[in-house]
Amino acid sequence: DAIVSTIGFPLVGGPAGSMEAGRNVDVAAALLESMDVPYIVASPLLLQSIPMWQSNGVLGLQSVVLYSLPELDGAIDTVVLGGLVGDK
Repeated sequence: DAIVSTIGFPLVGGPAGSMEAGRNVDVAAALLESMDVPYIVASPLLLQSIPMWQSNGVLGLQSVVLYSLPELDGAIDTVVLGGLVGDK
């Protein structure tokens, strides 16, 4: 069993809630502790192509929203699901 988030953003609050770092960390910690399963973030790169990611890594705001904020909640791994191909 595991929790796999594919939207990025904090575990508690999400895109409609606050993205202020640490604001809901106690709620997220209680949820994860009660479920006692790994929390993994797997999100697509919405602003860059796969070749750009391979040469530069995850860029700017994507890095914060998709990976850093979930890690504050306790995410143990971050996985890139895919990226832009051409203009899509």
